[in-house]
Amino acid sequence: MKEFISKNKICQVQLPGCTRYTQGVHHKKGKATKELYLDESYWMASCNFCNLRIEEIGEVAYELGLKIRRNQID
Repeated sequence: MKEFISKNKICQVQLPGCTRYTQGVHHKKGKATKELYLDESYWMASCNFCNLRIEEIGEVAYELGLKIRRNQID
């Protein structure tokens, strides 16, 4: 995860209020299993503000493509 963050220094989410710089990883499909947690295809570089905001906006996050339902087939 540290390597991903070091390669993606700018927040990929960019919601209003974004602090711009990556502070962690947003897991678009959640972290329910070890496989999902480690699957980089569902990762987005995120500042802490955007990562928290994604959880706060609920259903809108799915509509914006910032979250993917676990049962959704890619």
